[in-house]
Amino acid sequence: MLATDGLRSRWTSTTYARVLAVRDFRLLWFGQVVSNLGTYAYSVAVASALTRGMSGGALAKTMAMVLGIQAATAAVVGLLVAGPIADRFSRKRVMVLSDVVRAVAVASLLLGPVPEAHVVAVAAVLGIAAALFEPSLAASLPSVVDGDDLVTANAIVGGTFYAGVMVGPALGAIAVAVAGVDGGFAMNAASFAVSAYVIARTTIAVRRDDPGGRATPRVLARDLVEGARHLRRSRLAIGIMTVMCLVVAVAGAQATIQVVFVRDVVVPGVSQSAARAGVLALLTTTWGAGMLAGCFATPWLIRSLPRERVMPVVIAIAGACVAYGSRSTSVVAIAGLWVVAGAMCGITNVSYESLLQERTLDAFRGRVISTIEAAQEGAYFVGVAAAAAVFGRLPATASMRWIGIAFTLTGVAAAFILRPASDAGAPAPEDGSADVARSLPAYLPGLGSWPERPPLDARWSIRREGDVVALEIRAPIGSDDLARLAADLDTALTHTVRALVLPTRLPPGSTVPHASLERLWADTMGRGLIVHRGDRRAAIGAD
Repeated sequence: MLATDGLRSRWTSTTYARVLAVRDFRLLWFGQVVSNLGTYAYSVAVASALTRGMSGGALAKTMAMVLGIQAATAAVVGLLVAGPIADRFSRKRVMVLSDVVRAVAVASLLLGPVPEAHVVAVAAVLGIAAALFEPSLAASLPSVVDGDDLVTANAIVGGTFYAGVMVGPALGAIAVAVAGVDGGFAMNAASFAVSAYVIARTTIAVRRDDPGGRATPRVLARDLVEGARHLRRSRLAIGIMTVMCLVVAVAGAQATIQVVFVRDVVVPGVSQSAARAGVLALLTTTWGAGMLAGCFATPWLIRSLPRERVMPVVIAIAGACVAYGSRSTSVVAIAGLWVVAGAMCGITNVSYESLLQERTLDAFRGRVISTIEAAQEGAYFVGVAAAAAVFGRLPATASMRWIGIAFTLTGVAAAFILRPASDAGAPAPEDGSADVARSLPAYLPGLGSWPERPPLDARWSIRREGDVVALEIRAPIGSDDLARLAADLDTALTHTVRALVLPTRLPPGSTVPHASLERLWADTMGRGLIVHRGDRRAAIGAD
């Protein structure tokens, strides 16, 4: 009994227990558990349906078309419209609608025979809906859990995805064996329906739907341009996009060459097809298991290490594992190295996602995340094409070794591209303002206090100290106050100002949404000022 109480006490003191205690997060997480299992069960059902009437080259081309269409639509939609939609409309509604559309699309496969064109059309719908869903989910997490728990929340969500990769295909095989391919289709459609239902039950705040008029294509295009400008200004986001595109491109090449490596080196021989299938399944599973372990290890790992320094190291370790594995023919040894490499990739994914979520303004978060995810989709195709065009001409051992070296060099490059926080106890200022932020006066919020207090009856105060202007909102404000507040702030910024201090939250009782404060941030970014927040995050605008 004492041992049980001790374990319960230890569990309740962990960040995992704290995150899972948040009702909205539990609902989001449960929806992802169910939909991920259904998605990978569906992949087995689709493959089984296509093998009924196809084989050989025709089957390979059709499978490539299905996978390619889904990835291509996800990349295009993610790059062009998913971000503006995630930032302009209620993210909760976007997620629910995406799940409903996916449920209906997959359920349509239950209506009769499954021709090739129908499967391809469903793949396109799934790609579009996923491109809309994922940025909205990622951009919503900072609003659901506390900032200190964001890494743990990403670890749980990422671990759920990799668990789905490992378990989902087995569930799909069971469903197909019991109820035919319709069983796999029904399972996936039901999983999306369940996800839509639980997300609809969350209490995530409904965000602004359209602050500037009807959401026309022109308005969405304007939002896209604004998001691209913000991304260009953010050195952190550009660095993460560069590093992750390199990582994903190398991973795509590795996944492609792995099939050849197993065929020609690990299990050679024409009569070994069954053994090769088993080895490929084992290596895929061990890599996924490593990524699962890496996700859950990340919150512990970053307690004393900045994520900008963790990422280069773990990427280089993954490359070393792949390079060393290219020298072996032992399935056990390669599988062990793949577990370590997968764990390093899991740590990388959780680290970069939490960095983006923490240090990107809410008003731009969906656009930044969707752009980086779309760039990774394109990088994966580049990696696969490079594997076929370049590495395919080399022996499999040499190809795998060069891929490992490329992984390692990516880690080395990441050490120069990603800049760590100037203060290990505080998030790094985004957009490269760390050096300037060090010289800001000590009376900035979080570093000290202002020398004099504003009048108690002032609804807000805008004070100047040298070349620093600070806004403090002391009483609840409504929509009628926003224009006057913006005008007062604009007047204060007409003088020579080096830095602007803005609050992170509106006082309780304010009737304007938090998005209004985020838009105030966004409007001042274009002045070329150092914009400083009370939580010690900073951002520098462009001239």
